[in-house]
Amino acid sequence: MPESDWADAAALLRAMLTGDEARYARLAAEAAGTSAADAYSLLVTTAFIICVRRHFRDGYSTADVIRLVATLRSYSADAAESVDPAGAENVIKTALGEPSPGAEPDMATKTNTQVGTLMILVGHQLSDDELGNFIADALARARKDSHTS
Repeated sequence: MPESDWADAAALLRAMLTGDEARYARLAAEAAGTSAADAYSLLVTTAFIICVRRHFRDGYSTADVIRLVATLRSYSADAAESVDPAGAENVIKTALGEPSPGAEPDMATKTNTQVGTLMILVGHQLSDDELGNFIADALARARKDSHTS
């Protein structure tokens, strides 16, 4: 992928995590149907995995995962409606390295879980510098993963 796609993906992720809806909408419209959209998808997935593993760095239980999903769903009425609890638990446990316990959750459940979790654990808790470092780390890992897959 060209470097410009990764730069566009990072800008899109930053706009999402900082709640800059106008910038996010503009960048998403520009990226739609391009390889920058693919880079963004990979970057969000990578950032989600980093975020979940950092959150549970000291270990976790099923109850801890359920609490995270409950927090995610309580964030807004839209989140409560759009996040399937069982599917979200599956997505989080898979990010933690557990084998998928059953059928793969649908794309909407995966996306809503990933984005919602990032917003709760990253977007509202990191300073601007920390957010920049987080995005840089996710970007480096996503680039690496794109070359090994």
